[in-house]
Amino acid sequence: MTNFLVSSFSLSAAPRNSVSRIQQELTIAQKQVATGRFADVGEALGVTVGRTISMRAEMSNIEKLKGANTSIAQRFDTMQAVLETAAGSGENLMSSIISNGSTDEGIATNRRLALANIGQLVGVLNSSYGSRYLFGGGKTDTVPMKSDIVNDYATSQASGTVDTAWQTFVTANAGGDPSLVTADQMKSFLDNEFAALFVTGNTDPALNTWDLHWSNASSSQTQARIGESDLITTSASANDDGFRNMMKSYAMLANLSGESLSDEARQVLTSRSVETLSTGLSQVTDLRSEIGIGQERISRANDGLKAQTFILKVAIGKEEEVDSYEAAIRVTNLTNNLEASYALTARISRLSILNYL
Repeated sequence: MTNFLVSSFSLSAAPRNSVSRIQQELTIAQKQVATGRFADVGEALGVTVGRTISMRAEMSNIEKLKGANTSIAQRFDTMQAVLETAAGSGENLMSSIISNGSTDEGIATNRRLALANIGQLVGVLNSSYGSRYLFGGGKTDTVPMKSDIVNDYATSQASGTVDTAWQTFVTANAGGDPSLVTADQMKSFLDNEFAALFVTGNTDPALNTWDLHWSNASSSQTQARIGESDLITTSASANDDGFRNMMKSYAMLANLSGESLSDEARQVLTSRSVETLSTGLSQVTDLRSEIGIGQERISRANDGLKAQTFILKVAIGKEEEVDSYEAAIRVTNLTNNLEASYALTARISRLSILNYL
């Protein structure tokens, strides 16, 4: 006959070990049900986990691009809004010039509107979004228009150069009397001395009078990537032809229309201001169209990024996701096993040899 020992401690320890193991497995299974992924992706995928890491990094880059695109789109929205305001003011002035004619009251009204439009256009060109100036060209951290124009155009260096050029011309060609300036002389002044005050883009910086007296902006542009290989221009410049022509028209009226001119000379001034303003407004419309094209490109780029994100999510899911039905069944089975282990452990813990003496 063989003798062996029976220990109630050994009997109770076995179920407790089983409970601990089942609890660990249940925790993992519950996490998989909650997340839909392997609890430990690295352990589950092994050496192939590098693929999902790479895809997740690509998704992260796409999300950054989408965030940057949102900022650019809002920047474009702001540009469109302020340009619409500037264009509206220019069109109102043009209507006033045409309807008011050359009467003293009409001239005074047009001059007042021109001065107001200078201030408004300066404000538009100094617009910013997110601490970056919209019309600074490549210099997005610099206020585009000269500070003295911002403070008061009438006392600014820009206005002073127009007045000086006019006085010099009148002295040389009409004995200092503006009323003696002929129509041909007015045309000559506007085409030469006056036009020379709005020059930019010359290889000789000393000749870039627009840069010297009006603008701090750069004529270069900033660009940003909106897709994997898609670049877009994200800024405009206060040096653009449209803005310079609008300002040129306003300065004609603000600085010269108050002079005692002959009817012929005034007619030249009025018609030239309308012509120049019309050209400027057309050029600003072209700029707004370019911005609109940029907005459409961003929209298309975002659609492409969304499609890429979807494809990557599907690919990652195939690698990392668990079968939700199987995971739920496993949780149920483990829960049942755990409850059975608890019951068995409780019964064994109540066993005692004293019950059989």
